[in-house]
Amino acid sequence: MMDAQYLVGNVEGQDCMDNDALESDDRGPTPEGDENTENGPRKVIASGRVNGYLKWTDDEGVVHPLAGAKVKITFTGSWGNASTYTNSSGYYDISFGNMWTAWAYEATIHVYAENDMIKVTNDSGNIYEKAQKLEGMSNGATYNYSYTFTKGSDMCKAMNIFTAGKNFSDHAAYLNGGTKISQCAIKFPCEQGADYSSNSIRLPQEKPGQNPTVHQSWDTIGHEYGHHLQNQFFKHDYYGSHSSGTSDIVGYFNDRKNSDSYDSDLAAAKKQGMGLAWSESWPTFFSIVAQKSFPDDLKTIEYVGDDTYTSRLGFEDDLNTINSNGSETTEITIMRFLFQLWDMEASAYDHISISEEDLWTVITSTKPEFFYGFINSLYGSGLSFSKSDLGLLLEGFNLSSKNVNITVSIQNNYAYIPKFTWSGSGFDITYNHNGTTKTYAFSNDMFALDFYDANKKFILSTSTTEDRAYTLSQSEWNAILLSSGSKYFAVVKAYDTLGMQSGPYYSRYYEFSKPSAASRSVSLADVRYYEDSLAIAPGTQWTYNLTFSTSGTKLIQTFGTADVKMSLYDSDGTTLIENDDDDGYGLNALIYRYFEKNKRYVLKISMFSSSGGGQTRLSISPIYGAQADGKTDMKCFENFVNINTYPTFTWGSYLATHYSKMVTWTVPEDGKYKISLSSAYDNYLYVVDPTSSDFNTYNVNFNDDTNGSNDRNASIQGTYSKGKTYAIYYCQYNPSNEIGASSVEGDITLKIEKQ
Repeated sequence: MMDAQYLVGNVEGQDCMDNDALESDDRGPTPEGDENTENGPRKVIASGRVNGYLKWTDDEGVVHPLAGAKVKITFTGSWGNASTYTNSSGYYDISFGNMWTAWAYEATIHVYAENDMIKVTNDSGNIYEKAQKLEGMSNGATYNYSYTFTKGSDMCKAMNIFTAGKNFSDHAAYLNGGTKISQCAIKFPCEQGADYSSNSIRLPQEKPGQNPTVHQSWDTIGHEYGHHLQNQFFKHDYYGSHSSGTSDIVGYFNDRKNSDSYDSDLAAAKKQGMGLAWSESWPTFFSIVAQKSFPDDLKTIEYVGDDTYTSRLGFEDDLNTINSNGSETTEITIMRFLFQLWDMEASAYDHISISEEDLWTVITSTKPEFFYGFINSLYGSGLSFSKSDLGLLLEGFNLSSKNVNITVSIQNNYAYIPKFTWSGSGFDITYNHNGTTKTYAFSNDMFALDFYDANKKFILSTSTTEDRAYTLSQSEWNAILLSSGSKYFAVVKAYDTLGMQSGPYYSRYYEFSKPSAASRSVSLADVRYYEDSLAIAPGTQWTYNLTFSTSGTKLIQTFGTADVKMSLYDSDGTTLIENDDDDGYGLNALIYRYFEKNKRYVLKISMFSSSGGGQTRLSISPIYGAQADGKTDMKCFENFVNINTYPTFTWGSYLATHYSKMVTWTVPEDGKYKISLSSAYDNYLYVVDPTSSDFNTYNVNFNDDTNGSNDRNASIQGTYSKGKTYAIYYCQYNPSNEIGASSVEGDITLKIEKQ
C-alpha cells in the first residue's frame, strides 16, 4: 500500500443537490464496444482506501461531528461506487478493490445529508450533497479527506438539520425496539411551513432576527418528526394545526360566535379541540424528551436538551410546569402533563414517573385518538405505577376531581351510611353571542365513585351522578365494610358531557378508616316482623339497643350462611342474660325468650371468629306457639313445627293479639307452590329463606293482600326446590287488633298447595 495522501481542511469542492448529474459527468461516456473488454482505453482496475473526519459548525461557532451521514466514492468512467456512513465521531473509512474504470484513476467523494431514515432536500426534493474530486489519488493508495462545513453556508445548515433529524430518528428507532423508521424527508427552505405531510417535513425560509434560526430550531424539527411517527404508528383524523385560528375549542367558538349554528357546534368544537390538543402535544413531548438522550456535545447547542419548547417564532413553554387551569382541549396542558408523567423530579402533585419506552408502548399499541383515551389506556396497561399518583397528577392539572371528603351523622359507627363529596374540575367558556352572554360549563359534570379495599383491590363502582356528592346504598356500604382490612379507598371518576362525552379522569386514592363498631337503637311497637341486613366488618360487632312496647316472648334469630353468635345483655350492657351460637338454622344464632315491655336490652352480634367479618340478616318477631311434637322449648330452629310430608298440606292454628307465628317448611318435591292464609281478619305472610342475608322482597318473600285485591288473605306463589327449608311467618296485618273474642275468631289456616 502506498503512503497515504491527504486532502485536509476546507478545500472547496462542488456543493450541489444530489440528482446523479455530477456522478454521471465524472464517469464520462463508456467507449462503444469496450464496455466489458480488457482492451478499453486507459482501463484501470481500481483499489484503494479513503477515510477522514467530517464535521459541521453550529450557529454559535461550535464544531460537531457529522454522525450518521452517507459518504460515497465514485470513479470517472465507471458505474461502480463504494459507500459507508460516518460514525458517532464523524469518521468514515471506505476500502474498495476490483473497481473497473474505463478512463483513468479519478475518484470523487460525495457527502450527503442523508441516511436510511432521514434525508434533507430542497423544496424540489433533491438531497443536499457535497462533492469533492480527490486530486492526485493513486491506484492502491490510502487517501485522507476531512472536511468541516462552515457556519452560515447552505450546506452547513442542511447538515445541522440532518443531525437533528438523524438523532430524532435514532431515538424513535430505539423506542421501536431497534427497528428503523421509514425514511422522512426534511425539505428546506420552503415557501410555507413548518409542517408535516406524507413522510415529509417542510421548514420555511429563514428571516432575519429569528432565534433560534429555522435550521437550528431542533424543538420544531423534533415536533414535526413526532408527526411522522404518528403517521407511521397511530394515525387519526386530522384536527388542524396549532397555528390555525379555528383548530381548538376556543378558536372554534370565536370563529362562530355570530353564527346561527353557534349552539349546535358544541360537539364539533369539543372534538376538534380534544383531537388537536392530543395530536399536537405528543410530538412536542417527544421532541423535548428525545433530546435528553442526545450526545452531550449536541446539548451545547442553544435550546437543545432543555425542558423548554422554543420555536423560531419566539414561542417558549417550559414543560417542567404544572398549570392548574388545564383542559383536555389545551395543547400546552397535555404536553406538560406528559412531561411530568415522564420526568423523575417530584413535586407536590408529581410523584410518578413512567418511562418513555412504556409510554411509547401504550400509545402505539392502543392508538388513542384523544387524551382521555390515553389516560384510560394507561390504567389498563398493566404497567407498574401508582394509580393514586397518576390521579394526583391529573388533579394538579385540574383535569380530575379532588378534595374527596366524607360526612356521616354519627362518627365511628358503621350503622350510619356515609356521604362522599368532592370538588369539580375544568372551567367555563363564556362568549358574547350577538349581544347575549353565553356560558358553557366546559368542566367535568358527571361523576362516579370507585372503591378499593385496604390492599387496593377493587370492590365496586357506583352509578353516575351529576352532583358532586354521593350517598352509598346499604348494599354498597356493606360491601365496603366486608372488604379486607381496616381501611378503604375512594376514587372519583369524572366525565365531561358537553358535546361528546369524554373521560373518565380519575382522582387520587383517598384513604378512609372503617368505623370500629356499629350500634343502632330500635324500639319495636306491635311489630309483625322486623329485619335488618347487616354487614359485620372483620373484628367488629353490631350492638342493638332494643325496647318493646309489649311484654311477651320474642324470637330473635339471624339468617344467612355466616357463622354468627349473639349475646343478650341487661340494660347496663354488661350483665349477660343469654348467649347463643348455633341454635338457629345452620350456623346462625337464635334467642327465644320473654322480654319485658319498655325495658332496654342490649343485643350484640358478631362473627363466631373474633377476627372474622361477614353478612347476616337479623330478624325479630313476637312469636307464640308452633312448638314441634316432642320438643320441650323453642330455643332452637329445629324445635319449631316443620311441614314436610305432603306437596299439599293444610295446617290450622290460631293467633293471639300482639303475636306472630312461625313454622318451618321443607319442600317435599320440586315445583311451583302457592302458600296462602285464610282467616276472618286481615293477615300477613312471610316466606323466608334462612340461608339468605338479603332483605325480603314484596310478593316474593312477603305479601299482604293476594295480588293487591280486596281479598285480605295473603298468598305467595313461587318455584321451590326439594329439600330446601324455609321459615314461614304469619300474623295479623295490625298485631294490636283484638282477636279471639266472640266477634273475631283467632283461628287461621295455612295452606301449601303444589300447583
